[in-house]
Amino acid sequence: MTEITEIFYFLFLSVLMASISFVYINILLDAEMVFGGMYRVVSPILDKTRVTRWLKKPLLDCVHCNCGQLSLWMFLVIYGLEEYNVFTHIGFVSLSVLIAHILHKKIGGL
Repeated sequence: MTEITEIFYFLFLSVLMASISFVYINILLDAEMVFGGMYRVVSPILDKTRVTRWLKKPLLDCVHCNCGQLSLWMFLVIYGLEEYNVFTHIGFVSLSVLIAHILHKKIGGL
């Protein structure tokens, strides 16, 4: 892959991670949507436990947290550990969260 192609691939994957998180949190977890039932069941359980802050937000409530976790782990799946670069990893996660933030602000929590 050429350097320019790799940059566009990197950007595309960041947009993809942000889009997936935005759709999951703002659309699919809605009451009438496919994961709405899961939200109604899991959310009260997590509210009663001490893991609410670090588990409920990335799974059910926060598009930024969800996108950060998705990007963090998907980077390792996509790029692997052979030529791992921590700065590229941080950049990928940061760019994904920034794009998710822009989507969230411009389109809003549907």
